Amino acid sequence: MNIAQKIVRGLLILATLLTVNAHAQPLPPYPDVWELQFPNPTPGSSLHASLLSDGQVVIEYMPEGMAAKAPRVEKLFFGGGNVRREKLPDGQLVFTYADGTHAVVSRYASYREQLGHGRVIRSADNKYRGCYRGPAQEYVMILDGERHQRIEKVFFYLLDEPKRFVSTANDNWRELDTGPSCPTEPSLNIEVSVESISGSFLPLPDGTILLLDHQHGLVLRRRPPAFE
Repeated sequence: MNIAQKIVRGLLILATLLTVNAHAQPLPPYPDVWELQFPNPTPGSSLHASLLSDGQVVIEYMPEGMAAKAPRVEKLFFGGGNVRREKLPDGQLVFTYADGTHAVVSRYASYREQLGHGRVIRSADNKYRGCYRGPAQEYVMILDGERHQRIEKVFFYLLDEPKRFVSTANDNWRELDTGPSCPTEPSLNIEVSVESISGSFLPLPDGTILLLDHQHGLVLRRRPPAFE
């Protein structure tokens, strides 16, 4: 496809978007659709969520992080089907459904989101070097500027099989000659059956929020009170 053909195609897609996506469809009620998980996530995997102009949400899973050559898996959160992404000549990102209709991105997920009324939701953790510090290493934080409150909430993920955590108080952390991996804990060799969840967030038009757990390839849809 030459440049002229790409420009014409881009104009046709934009014209379709102006007509088809003029009225976004209402989202399925919560909790009818409340989670999506990608099987067998790999270390370093990454999730991205995009709210489209018609109210649908595309979840992009990258098994090896954000490298340009990493294979992407793209699924619709509402419906679970596949979708195809395309970048127009003007740089705009367009997603095409199986029936040939299109939608553009109106909002992306991030690690810190404004919820209105002075409230902010963001990811937080208490990690330090190679320390274990218990299963609640990552958590969700709500900052309420109007009421001067801070709410911290931990979500746990039950592992299919326990993992073994090993640390030593006598090693050389990352060979940087700055002390051991965990100077504040004794050496550990334990089985871990649960891990905490945190990640990025995407507020939806109906007031629910998507929480993207990158480590486990999991996307949760929750109402704001679930974080408080």
